[in-house]
Amino acid sequence: MERSTEADGTLSRRECVAYGGAVASAGLFAGCIDDSSSGDEPADGESYSVTMEPVGEVSFDSVPETWAANNGSWADMGIALGQDPPTSAWLVNRYHTQYYDEIPGVDVDTSDMITLSNDASIDPEVFYEMDADVHVMDPNFLKNRFDGVEQSDIDEIEQRLGPFFGNSIFSSSCSFLLQAYKCNIFVTDLQPYVCS
Repeated sequence: MERSTEADGTLSRRECVAYGGAVASAGLFAGCIDDSSSGDEPADGESYSVTMEPVGEVSFDSVPETWAANNGSWADMGIALGQDPPTSAWLVNRYHTQYYDEIPGVDVDTSDMITLSNDASIDPEVFYEMDADVHVMDPNFLKNRFDGVEQSDIDEIEQRLGPFFGNSIFSSSCSFLLQAYKCNIFVTDLQPYVCS
């Protein structure tokens, strides 16, 4: 993909989304794919670590058994990599799993999935309800997207439940998207939105 930039040298919105999706896709499950021929798997009882900005190095004592997805797209990536469905997603009603009906042997049931948020707020207690071993989402996006989540909440969830591991690259470089999300506006125009 040829890189073009805005007049001020920043990436365009389309590029932010395209590059962000590519980075998230490539790094989402780094270290979580079961490839016994690689020789890099930890022995029983041996911990291992994986690294991704902005969360840095994350250590695991064992392969996570349950996980929470940032959204349906990230959940789809997990399913494509052979993982069980996530315990949750932002908007489960927008996770379009009917397409899996056409794939033999793949069944994704959302009836027990927990919706993380239906509005511009989230109660950190919902993380205790879903009880995931790893939260495949960018903690910065969580803090910036929703009211009611502070760094102290992120730290406590990581300490008591499991780490956050994900990167929504546009969360820091495309502030107009965060602004639009916070205003609950679907971005269809090329003009940035301002909350009233």
